[in-house]
Amino acid sequence: MAFEIEAALIGLSGVVVGGAISSITTLLIQRTERQRYSRERSWDLRREAYTEIIGSLDRARAIAEHIDEGYRDDAHGWDASEGNKKAQSQMIEHFHEARMAFHAKRLMLSGPFIGQYERMNRELGEASNPNLIPPESSEICSSVMRRIVPELEKLAQDELGMRP
Repeated sequence: MAFEIEAALIGLSGVVVGGAISSITTLLIQRTERQRYSRERSWDLRREAYTEIIGSLDRARAIAEHIDEGYRDDAHGWDASEGNKKAQSQMIEHFHEARMAFHAKRLMLSGPFIGQYERMNRELGEASNPNLIPPESSEICSSVMRRIVPELEKLAQDELGMRP
């Protein structure tokens, strides 16, 4: 009878040890999956934020270049034109969209990206100087956008690991 009890205890301890190993393995797998999901979700959110901000800024850049071209061709005629007013309005709308996305998704953005974005806004503020005539303001705006939007795009691509 002692032998039977001993065999039963050995069998029971095997079940307990096997169950413990199985439980620990399951917990480790679940933890690893949660971490992987969190990393992937974080990457998706960052990609979405960068895409939205840079997309709006790129549209604003294209319009800023169009406005600057108009001033180079015929400064006085362009300044008073309906086309200029419409382009200015569209450019401001795209800047506004970028700003809204920037503030809404700021937690997902890297420090260098935030710094570059804020630098862009400071430099664009120089274009608002009331002592400048419209063609000069337009040139500053276009120049800043041509330089900084590609830099922001490169930062985002590097952070997301998407550089070719």
